[in-house]
Amino acid sequence: MLPVRTVPVNDVTEGLTIVSDGVVVPLREVTLAAEVPGRVAAKAEVCNEGQVVEKGTELLRIDSRDYELDVERLERELKQADLAIEELDAEVEQTAEMLALARRQVELAQREVARLEGLKAGRIVTASEHDRSIREELTAANMVTTLGGQRRVLEKRRDKLIEAKSLAATMLEKA
Repeated sequence: MLPVRTVPVNDVTEGLTIVSDGVVVPLREVTLAAEVPGRVAAKAEVCNEGQVVEKGTELLRIDSRDYELDVERLERELKQADLAIEELDAEVEQTAEMLALARRQVELAQREVARLEGLKAGRIVTASEHDRSIREELTAANMVTTLGGQRRVLEKRRDKLIEAKSLAATMLEKA
């Protein structure tokens, strides 16, 4: 039989040091990426190697000036798009009014041509007066065609501006 020796247990407040050879491997390695562009304004001490990071700890703070300026620029683009659409709507309305007037002018010119044709047959007006009325009818018809084309172009420009506004709104939402 071997003799057994007992020793009383004492409290120890120092850590236990074990000397060993080897490589320390992190439990988890994380790559950080920001959702918005900008310069790093502050970095937490726990971002250094070997530190334990608790969930929810702020690691980096990004300077928000670039982001805020980008948001302000996009908000202004939205406002400009709204103003451009309002301006275009006024042009469309004015073109529609001009088109209605041009159509009335065509009707008047057609009636004048018909009236002068009857008078020309009775030799009350000359052929040149009749030709002048035909020329006025053609000019009025040309104005109707021109204004109709202008209205279609304005409608396409409006569609383009609405798409630009939609894109700016999407970019703002993304920011």
